Amino acid sequence: MTPFYDDPAPDSSTGYTPLLFNYEVAEFFFANEAGQYIEIELNPYGHWLVYAFDGYFKMRNNCSDAFLEMTNNIVTGNFWECKVNIPLALLPNDVNKFNGYRIHGQHKSRIYEALYPSTDKDQKGPNFHKVKFFKTLNTNFLFPSNFGKLQKDDVKNSYIWN
Repeated sequence: MTPFYDDPAPDSSTGYTPLLFNYEVAEFFFANEAGQYIEIELNPYGHWLVYAFDGYFKMRNNCSDAFLEMTNNIVTGNFWECKVNIPLALLPNDVNKFNGYRIHGQHKSRIYEALYPSTDKDQKGPNFHKVKFFKTLNTNFLFPSNFGKLQKDDVKNSYIWN
């Protein structure tokens, strides 16, 4: 659950929405030691976006044909609750790093928040794609022991990384 800021929704219908980061959004990045990572963006209105990268901003697939099953609720007190089913095959092989971000506000009032700050002294603005700032993700408690096999068995999504 996260605060709901009631920023305007995209003009498009719900589902896969390019440029979703221009709206109120929560972003989740999962990476591996090879520098491959997946970016998953969700917003309170049912829009989502998934991008797969082979390295820093090196897009492998825009995942426009992927599907995320998600439910959103705006809870009393202006909180947003989102539940999403992320197919394991969307995650890079041997995923072991993570970072999360929240973006809200408009124009000059835009606010960028990070679970693990991803800026350095030379950087003027936010850059969520710097894997070096991600932290270790212990997948032993998150994924089944046959995670790799389940990824490969998902014929609908396994093409993204295999």
